[in-house]
Amino acid sequence: MSGLPTPFSWTIVSNTPPPPPPVTPIQATQQLIQLKLGMHLSAATDQVLDAQLNSAIQFFQNNIKIGGCGYLNGFATQVHVFLLTGRLTQSQASQLLQGVRSVEKRLLIEVCYIKVTNLEVIEVS
Repeated sequence: MSGLPTPFSWTIVSNTPPPPPPVTPIQATQQLIQLKLGMHLSAATDQVLDAQLNSAIQFFQNNIKIGGCGYLNGFATQVHVFLLTGRLTQSQASQLLQGVRSVEKRLLIEVCYIKVTNLEVIEVS
């Protein structure tokens, strides 16, 4: 034996599972549709909101992000209108607009200029 130390190695084992793959804008929009479906909105309200989200998905599938953003803007605007007209509650509108933010984050670009603000119900007499 020489006077050199014996080499050794460490193996680090982690029990933590790997993170899930990132959610795509399409998947985030589909999750928003599922959230909306769980709200059991009226058929008319549901159809109007679905049209906006389904169109956004079509644009995202064709990698036309700005087009998809246009429909997300339309969706957000419609949510505000439905809140003001009583077709959505404050809670429903807030959840839906949070879903819009989630889709927007997945785009990883700043092409969506969605104005998602604090919602206030304005009494109309």
